[in-house]
Amino acid sequence: MPAVFGDVSHPLQKQIRLRDRMPAAVMRLSLQPIVENYIVHGMDPARTDNRLSVRVMADGGDIRAVIEDNGKGIEATRLAELKALLKSAEESEGFGLRSVHARLNLVYGEPYGLDIESEPGAGTTVTIRLPASVGEARENA
Repeated sequence: MPAVFGDVSHPLQKQIRLRDRMPAAVMRLSLQPIVENYIVHGMDPARTDNRLSVRVMADGGDIRAVIEDNGKGIEATRLAELKALLKSAEESEGFGLRSVHARLNLVYGEPYGLDIESEPGAGTTVTIRLPASVGEARENA
């Protein structure tokens, strides 16, 4: 099914998979900036096989959401800059990803947040890690 953005129609294959039923929910607005980044920066309108996959699974005492695409990918230098921005408190580009990482880190602590892996021409994988039992903090986030 083609996804429509503005006046241009881009074919996009989407796959969402949840393994088992999990008691925790992914924090509100944590997936949206990642999906938006793919649409804006990674999706190639000339391709007919654009793909975005979202998988959410239990991983020990954590929940892991893995968002993968087959888009343009990110050059190694730029990827290193983005990873540094995730840990930075200063206002700059990459605000959506940094904001998600900072919120997860603030609410759940240091081991939680985003990780980005990418290879030019092969796509990008963003992993969100959060605790499986998040109690009231999850409801108020």
